[in-house]
Amino acid sequence: MKPQFVDDACYQTEKYERNVRQIGVVPYIPRFSQLAARMEQYINGSRDLVDQAYTKIVTIMFVTLEKIAQVEPKYVDIVLLENYAAFQHSLYDLANVVPTLAKYYHQASEGYEQACSRLINLVIYIHFEKLFQFARRIEELMYNMSPEEKAAMAEQMEREKSRLAQSSGRWGREKLKLFSHELMD
Repeated sequence: MKPQFVDDACYQTEKYERNVRQIGVVPYIPRFSQLAARMEQYINGSRDLVDQAYTKIVTIMFVTLEKIAQVEPKYVDIVLLENYAAFQHSLYDLANVVPTLAKYYHQASEGYEQACSRLINLVIYIHFEKLFQFARRIEELMYNMSPEEKAAMAEQMEREKSRLAQSSGRWGREKLKLFSHELMD
């Protein structure tokens, strides 16, 4: 394995970062799986040299991917999800027989899980932010108001509850009913 070849592959990957204008799977991920398949097919030398090449190239790929994902903060996790999934999908067979690739397959899997978790939390928070704020205010009032003050606030909260129920869908209406019953008890 010629060092110049590995350096050129790393340079091409890093160069892509400067020209990024898209969301989706970056082209160097499927190209790497093709490269790795060919390298395994024509290996004629030290396994260590090939593993070192994999280490250098994949490290650059993942660092570049993280930088590309940061270009558009709104889509960071989506870009990471798509690309880590593509990496796993394209290297599944090779990762089962090449320990070095298995290591990076698992690293991509961890990156995928982390991005997925962040994205799910973000989606939940965005869709239910008003409902969470309403629930927090109700809890604050339950602990800080006397029973007389609670009765006076019931009418105002009923109007707000109705407004939130309309914007939160069926799930939100059910949760608001539960909160209302707790407040009145």
